[in-house]
Amino acid sequence: LNEIKRKTALATDVSNTFLALTSQAVLDMVGNDIVNITTDTPQQAVNFTRDRTNPVLEYYDLDMTAEQLKLHFSETVNSTSFSVVELSVQNTGNAGFTQTYTLTGGSVGVDSPDMTLSL
Repeated sequence: LNEIKRKTALATDVSNTFLALTSQAVLDMVGNDIVNITTDTPQQAVNFTRDRTNPVLEYYDLDMTAEQLKLHFSETVNSTSFSVVELSVQNTGNAGFTQTYTLTGGSVGVDSPDMTLSL
């Protein structure tokens, strides 16, 4: 579904959610093919539920030599919404950190669950 989420004009509500399928998509219990629904006459969704799941940062890699921060999220994220100055690197995993650095710039790749930030 991440590839569908990348396409901002596809499957965002009932008006732009249609399905086509070939006769080989599924068989009934005695082996009959399903009736083909072509891309010329796709079937519109009856109901649609928007994505309400917040993305989660699952893991990241920091490469100080290549000057890259690679972030992996639980789902596709919008690269144009990415605000580098909202990220900080700190030296401990709790509130008692003694050194911290808030990023000040960099460039981001395309919409994806995997995002590379060039520092």
